[in-house]
Amino acid sequence: MGRERRPDDPAYYETPRTQLWAQGDIFLEVPRHYAGLSEELVILGTGTRHFLSGPLEPGPALLVTPSCSMARSADAYDHKVRTLSPIVPVSDLLSLGALSEDQVRAARAHDGLINYMYLPEHPSSAFRESVALLYMPITLDHDLLDATARRLCQLNLEAAQQLQRKLAWYYSGIEVERSRFKPPRD
Repeated sequence: MGRERRPDDPAYYETPRTQLWAQGDIFLEVPRHYAGLSEELVILGTGTRHFLSGPLEPGPALLVTPSCSMARSADAYDHKVRTLSPIVPVSDLLSLGALSEDQVRAARAHDGLINYMYLPEHPSSAFRESVALLYMPITLDHDLLDATARRLCQLNLEAAQQLQRKLAWYYSGIEVERSRFKPPRD
């Protein structure tokens, strides 16, 4: 992702600004086991690129559905489909061998791993330094997510721009400056 530094840790998160969910919301206890994956957690890949695959226990996930796609007004949703990227602690990926120390340093410095989005620890909760697995999206019904998960926080403006930058890079292979993105703030 070039060498543009990622947003600073202290102001990465904020308490939810709106009653409606928005792209960049982080949820806890998300059901992350779905059909189509390995029956057990495995590491796939060769060389320096490895990928986690398999069922994950319920846990944190990052909402990546665009806010403009979800809400039709300030108090109503347009449709009930939500896409989230599972969040896994960096320490877990290091111990599994899915990431190297060099890759973690690159993520901390400039979020330079195309398949992941770096997420610093959330100081006022037990949320640890993690990465969102952009390559492993989960699609859930809004009501299932609402009934099983708890919204922890939202990304602040600069971090929401970073999310949109990472999604553009992941899906298109094109790197764009973070400042070019204008996520909705209401």
